Amino acid sequence: MEDIISRNLSKLINQVVKKKGRVFAVKDFALSEALRRFGYDSFSDNLDIEIYDISEEGFKDILKSMGIAYEKEKGIYYLEGVGISIVKIGMMDSARNKGIILDSLFLDLDTGELKDYFEGLIDIQQGFIRYTDQAIFKSDIFNIFRSIQLASQLGFRIDKDITDLDVISLLIDFKKDFRFSYWKDLLLNSSVPSIGIEYLRGMGILKKAHTEIDDLVGVGQNPKWHQEGDAWTHTKMVIDAGAIICRRHNLDEDDALTLMLSCLCHDLGKPIATKMVDGVITTKGHDKEGKIPTKVFLSSIGVPKDIAKKVVILVSEHMFTHNDKFTEKEVTDLSKRIFPAKVKDLVYLAEADCMGMINCQKDNNARNNLFEMAKKLGLE
Repeated sequence: MEDIISRNLSKLINQVVKKKGRVFAVKDFALSEALRRFGYDSFSDNLDIEIYDISEEGFKDILKSMGIAYEKEKGIYYLEGVGISIVKIGMMDSARNKGIILDSLFLDLDTGELKDYFEGLIDIQQGFIRYTDQAIFKSDIFNIFRSIQLASQLGFRIDKDITDLDVISLLIDFKKDFRFSYWKDLLLNSSVPSIGIEYLRGMGILKKAHTEIDDLVGVGQNPKWHQEGDAWTHTKMVIDAGAIICRRHNLDEDDALTLMLSCLCHDLGKPIATKMVDGVITTKGHDKEGKIPTKVFLSSIGVPKDIAKKVVILVSEHMFTHNDKFTEKEVTDLSKRIFPAKVKDLVYLAEADCMGMINCQKDNNARNNLFEMAKKLGLE
């Protein structure tokens, strides 16, 4: 905590406490500290502060006496990047207004005590996500997606009182800029992103807002290659594998987002291409058929054009590695064809695709051979 709280902020906290005010970290920072105390490897530098039992005038007097520079926007004071709110209602009501119990914890920045008005510490012990009040929870669509995000990050279950809510009417507020920031957060900051994506499906959000993704549900696959089940199950496994690859290779944000979106979209052509031929399920051409639904999905959530272009290319070329023998010319042509994506981007997607199968053996040599030849040619 000492690394996050600057010297000026620490002095400010002391002065507020001397004036009989109380200073609390809330939301991510408080939750992270609570999780850490229960043995979770949790850290957040997203510090938001709420101050109670002191007037706004009194707080300004403290800032003035200390000569501390600040900015103020929409009632929130910003000091060295930290948002500080002077709260005029009681802490119980403030906790209830946060909508989600895990978000309603308060960490006293003077004493280190955790204030818990809705038994959030029990929720941490039991691995549950619940609301503080149904009407408050439903009043802001952010709470729905925040619950799903927390489930993906922590591996917690969302309470049935939340999953049974009719949330479809709220999707009118699911604006494009929010969609992109949400999907980005879900894919890049989840330990098991498939948990959140399954909740999106189960609550009907994919069917309403992202039919291209929802169409994967129930699409059969040849059990010779896909013993895991339908295309939806495979896609979830690929997404989780992608998250592992991002961490393993320490990919930067753009490369990680490119990979994760490619994992999510790589089989969007299967609902179109899947056929039964002589009693055997085939998906010939599903990579190329995936281009259009991928473009539609990426556009619907506002993915930046440079990243979207790479994702569409990787989706349309992801079957390339299923050929185990490559000539130097083929690899050189591939490198030109997939630009601005790189061969290593395709290799990472192939690795995730393989890890998303129960019997992941058939293309190990292919992707390794492709990467080695690309390195030899300086094209990786």
